[in-house]
Amino acid sequence: MNAQINQKLLNESLIRQLNRTFTKANPFPHVHIENFLEKKAANSLLKEIKRLKFKEKQSDLFSFKQTNDLYFSKSKKIKEFYNSFLNWKFFDLLSKITGKKFSGTLDMSAS
Repeated sequence: MNAQINQKLLNESLIRQLNRTFTKANPFPHVHIENFLEKKAANSLLKEIKRLKFKEKQSDLFSFKQTNDLYFSKSKKIKEFYNSFLNWKFFDLLSKITGKKFSGTLDMSAS
């Protein structure tokens, strides 16, 4: 599995708990995972993300700033981070948490 993910999160009992939280969440299925990334990986990634350009996004209810898809980043560290999540073990983890099947594609941006 991805070394950047906090390995404590790979516990089957916690994964079942995350699935219950996800499916029961309102107003739509979602889950917030504290400390998803290992601290060192998160800090390194944050330094790189702060260098990216953010564009203003708006809807009727909110506005925020977001980068382009990280797939297109020129940063070696961001590309490595992005690519580290493009694997079936990670998609399997997401499937266990969400109950959804994944196609093998990934959209990822920073906001």
